[in-house]
Amino acid sequence: MIKEKFTNEVSQSGFGIDKKMAREVHFSRGEMNGSTSSLRYYEILPGIDIVYNSFHSDQVSEVQYKNDGEQVIEINFCLDGCFQCILDGKVFSLEEGEIEAHLWGIPKRDAKFPRGEYRGVSLLVAPEKAVKKLNEMFPQFNTHLRNILDGIKRYDGVMRIKSNPDILRGFQEIYTTDPVLQQYFLQLKVLEILGKIQSMPVFSRSAKVYYSYKDIDKVKAIHQKVASELEKHYSLAELSVEFDMGKTTLQKCFKEIYGKSNYAYFKHFRMCQALNYLEEGQLSVVEIAVKLGYGNPSKFAAAFRSVYGVAPRDFKKLNL
Repeated sequence: MIKEKFTNEVSQSGFGIDKKMAREVHFSRGEMNGSTSSLRYYEILPGIDIVYNSFHSDQVSEVQYKNDGEQVIEINFCLDGCFQCILDGKVFSLEEGEIEAHLWGIPKRDAKFPRGEYRGVSLLVAPEKAVKKLNEMFPQFNTHLRNILDGIKRYDGVMRIKSNPDILRGFQEIYTTDPVLQQYFLQLKVLEILGKIQSMPVFSRSAKVYYSYKDIDKVKAIHQKVASELEKHYSLAELSVEFDMGKTTLQKCFKEIYGKSNYAYFKHFRMCQALNYLEEGQLSVVEIAVKLGYGNPSKFAAAFRSVYGVAPRDFKKLNL
């Protein structure tokens, strides 16, 4: 069974079980930085399970599942943050808004979260079990799952999947939905996503190239400064002068290292911190807005909604 294998392997990577019910398991791990990472596992459909990932460390729980004859497809969607590992001697990375699918048992090395944060959704699919049951309910899903499995095999067990607004929105909705109270909605959403994925273009496991720039240390120092002073909003011109870098060089180098422009990156970084505060439940939405440099709570709410698809007050209610 997928759940038993997942539970056994995750337990070996430092996670303890917080809650175990018939169809769900919650895991947590205390991190050296004082934060807590969590995994929430739910059985949604026959042969299809969901894992909610929330890491606040560079340490990955990535485990090497043994190939015991049962094929399991893992489809990962990165909501924010970045995952990296080495596949066949090349860097493989998964960043915000990206999707990858692989078969359990594919060897990965040096897995890490280089930005110290990662949130996302994983769909775990046992094709044989899922096809048998879902074919009775939805005959077309026999084709969908087999097409996805064939695509993964074509690329030696790992493939990238091109996202689109519908798939992106679908995964965002899954992340912000209570799987216990809205299980039927999640079942439909998962089937919708799988149906859309099987018709999307796929890519090989081609590695992203990470260049080395002479200004890379300055950009990392800029990241550290801004990330530690989120209540302030520094302009590109201010950072350029303080760190003695041309604005164009700063922009290009920052995007090369962190995957997006400094403005877009720190907007999402702030919303990531906001999500932390909301999950902790100790601060009001107004207090969170102030801590993250938003004097106007409405602007904070708009920024949060643009990233997570839901207002912070509504997300707070979901997590009470």
